[in-house]
Amino acid sequence: MGFLRENPKSAADAVQGETRTLGREGGVIVLDPNGNPAWSFNTPGRYRGMMRAGAGPVVAIYGDE
Repeated sequence: MGFLRENPKSAADAVQGETRTLGREGGVIVLDPNGNPAWSFNTPGRYRGMMRAGAGPVVAIYGDE
């Protein structure tokens, strides 16, 4: 992220692009230096969640959540 000046979502999607190229499945969670999260996965669902100060919890399973 630092070298390419990518945001967390772009970096996560780039890693998943490489995973797809290898014909594999998986997911990745990325945090920037300020703790801003992003995730990317190439499976139908991936359990994930986060909680930040001043906000309610976020819990999701499927890609459209």
